[in-house]
Amino acid sequence: MQSRDRILIVGGDDAMRSGHLDELRAAGYSVETRGGVIEDAEGADLVLVAGGAEGSRRDGFGAVVDAVTSARKAAGAAAVIACVSRDAAADAAADVIGASLAS
Repeated sequence: MQSRDRILIVGGDDAMRSGHLDELRAAGYSVETRGGVIEDAEGADLVLVAGGAEGSRRDGFGAVVDAVTSARKAAGAAAVIACVSRDAAADAAADVIGASLAS
């Protein structure tokens, strides 16, 4: 494996993280998952935010924004990507992207 193959999946619930985990492992990536808010990306090259932060004071996309903000702070040199459901309102994706850029 190349050095840029480590992915850490955070946020969301177990089912959300598990779906991404299975697909990425099948593609040959080294993938781990963590629930809740992370304080360290643990050497991952990519942090994938699969949903809202567990224990967030906000619901819905507010919790996703909290998870993205936490991931950006913990990521160091790793890239951070937020996943937004296809069922989400159009402005929800813009909110998540804006929060990521602002953090």
